[in-house]
Parts: sequence; C-alpha cells; structure tokens
Amino acid sequence: GDYKVRVSETTRKPGGYLLAVGEEAYQMLPQGLISFGSTVGKTIYEDEVHYWFFKGEQGNVIDLAVASDQNTELVILLYDSSGNILASEEIQGIQLTKTDWYVLEVEEWVSEFNTYQLTLTK
Repeated sequence: GDYKVRVSETTRKPGGYLLAVGEEAYQMLPQGLISFGSTVGKTIYEDEVHYWFFKGEQGNVIDLAVASDQNTELVILLYDSSGNILASEEIQGIQLTKTDWYVLEVEEWVSEFNTYQLTLTK
C-alpha cells in the first residue's frame, strides 16, 4: 500500500533524516557522518550493516582507503541519494555526478566481527 511518513523535530529545527525500510535479517546501523580527510572506524559484526554519510559536490573525485584488523574481505558499496550503486569494493577515482548526499555501506561476510577504519579523500 501507500504510506505517509511525517517527521518532526520538537524544537522545529531543520535536519537530515534517514528512513530505512526492508525485510533484511541483519541490523541496518547508521554510523554518522564522514568528512573529507577524516578517518572513522568501528567494529562490525556479521549480522550488521554500517552506513556512513557524506556530502559531495558535482565533479569531486573521491577515494576511500580501508584498513582492517582482520585478514577478511569487507564489502564496501557507494550509493547516491537515490539508492543507485556507484561503486563497490574499490572506491578509487570515482567522480561524483551531482552535489548531494552519498552513502558508504560496510558489511562483513567472512568473520564474526571485524574492526575497520575508513578514510575518505577528494
């Protein structure tokens, strides 16, 4: 069916919101913002998906460096604000097509957990 979602903030300040809808068996966990030149990291468990958000500008060429304490393969995806996958695994030299919000998705498929760090540069 059709749904209406109304979001409000008690002090009426504008802000950004995330609505995740799905039937996945894993936890979809927003981690926060990542800015260009910064490094963020977390421990991820096999039943989780982490989401990091950043604001990009049209024409930015971005790289993502990934470090991990495990000898496993993290799955990394880059999405635009419409949910289109722009890159997976190797996020190097990706040119952004519009000024908008972008999402990095991190998954661990091999180990029970993994501690990782992401560094986003342009």
